[in-house]
Amino acid sequence: MKKIVLLTSLAAISSLFFNYSASAQAIVNGGTYRIGRTTLAVPVGGRLSMQVTGNTALAPVVQAVNDNTDAFNFVFELQTGTTNEYKIRHRGTNPALYIQTQPIPPITNPKAAFSKLVQGPLVSNGSVEDEAQRWIITADTNPLFGYEFALKNSSSVFNGMTIPRQCIDMFSDAAGDQFAIFDDNDNARFQRFELTLIPLGTKNASESVLRTQAYPNPANQGQNLTVKVETIHNGSATVSILDVLGHTVHSQAATFKAGSNLVALSNKPLSAGVYIVRISQGDFLQQTRVVQQ
Repeated sequence: MKKIVLLTSLAAISSLFFNYSASAQAIVNGGTYRIGRTTLAVPVGGRLSMQVTGNTALAPVVQAVNDNTDAFNFVFELQTGTTNEYKIRHRGTNPALYIQTQPIPPITNPKAAFSKLVQGPLVSNGSVEDEAQRWIITADTNPLFGYEFALKNSSSVFNGMTIPRQCIDMFSDAAGDQFAIFDDNDNARFQRFELTLIPLGTKNASESVLRTQAYPNPANQGQNLTVKVETIHNGSATVSILDVLGHTVHSQAATFKAGSNLVALSNKPLSAGVYIVRISQGDFLQQTRVVQQ
C-alpha cells in the first residue's frame, strides 16, 4: 500500500473534521462493528456509515446516517487459516447473510470493477463466489484514514484480462448510494473506513475492551470480595452484584484508569449462593460468576 502524504494545510483542515480515532488494534474475531466513511467533512445530518437496506438476500449495501439499529451492525468472522481475511455478517439476519459483490450484467465475474455490494447467504466451498465474500482488511499506513477492504484474489487474470486488486469504494457523499468495488488506488476519501467496535457482539468482543475477575472465588463467610478490572478506557463505572434471579443486591460507583484496577466491594456479607459480579463502563459491560459459601 502506498503511503499518502498530506500537505500541512490539509492536515490542519482534517483535524477540524475527523472526530474519531482510527485504531490500529487488531480486529476482534466475532466482534460487532459499525463501518463509517472517513470523509473530511461531516455531511448534513451526521457521518455516513454502511447500512443494509433489508434482511433479505441481494438487499443493497448503501451509506446512510447511522440510527443505531442492526441495519448498521456487522459481525467480523475471521476465516480459518488466515490472519486478515474476514467474512462480514449482517447482524440480526436469520439465516445469516454476508456482504458480497454482485456484478453488473452482462458481466458475470463478481471480482470485476464496479460490482455492487449486496448481502447473500454464506458460501463456503472455496469458489469464486466464496471469494466474493472474503475481505482482506488492512489498516492504512496513516491511522487517520482508517481501514481498507480488499476483495480476496481480485488481482488476477480473468478471460485474458488483467484485473487490478479491487477494494470497497464509494463514489459519492450522497446518502442512499450503493457501495461497489473498484481498483485499489489508495484513495483515502472513498476507499477507507473507520471501524467502531460496539458492545453487541460476542463475549470475545466485550473482553477486548473490558475484563473482570473476582476473588476469592469461592469466598468463605467473612471474606470480602475484590474485583480486578482491566480496561482500555479511563472513566467512571458501576460495579454491581446480582443474585441468580437477576436482582441487584449491591451496587457501587468506581473510577477506572486504562490498565489494571482493583475494587474492594463494600457490600454486607452475602448469603450462601451463586452471584454475578457485573461491571459496566460506558457502552461496555462484562460480568463474572462468584460463589459465596
